[in-house]
Amino acid sequence: MRKWGEFMMWNHLFMFIEVIHGIYKQDLYFAALGAVTTILSSARHFHHEKKYNLSESIVAKSCLIYNTYISITTYTYSQNMVLLCSKGSIVTLWMLEEYNYEVIHPWLHILVSIDIHLYLSYH
Repeated sequence: MRKWGEFMMWNHLFMFIEVIHGIYKQDLYFAALGAVTTILSSARHFHHEKKYNLSESIVAKSCLIYNTYISITTYTYSQNMVLLCSKGSIVTLWMLEEYNYEVIHPWLHILVSIDIHLYLSYH
């Protein structure tokens, strides 16, 4: 089991902050998906990726699909271009994490949190 003081674990705090931001912005669908994703991701990493792999992946991707759909149907072209660049950074890092998962993956949590912050800021 990982310790809560490890970067892989404590950086989930950034994701949790965005769940609170979602509640503040009254995007309760995102807040619910984000909360479940944060809990499952924390549990998954706590157990060294031996538990909750499928469920965490499904909920995290659902959250991504949800906020992408809302962005496309609601936000301006300029806002969507910023979010597209943000999502491009996430996908790039996701593809690179196979080279050094323990070092690279925690930064994915940070990029996702920034992406969600941008998404919620446009509400």
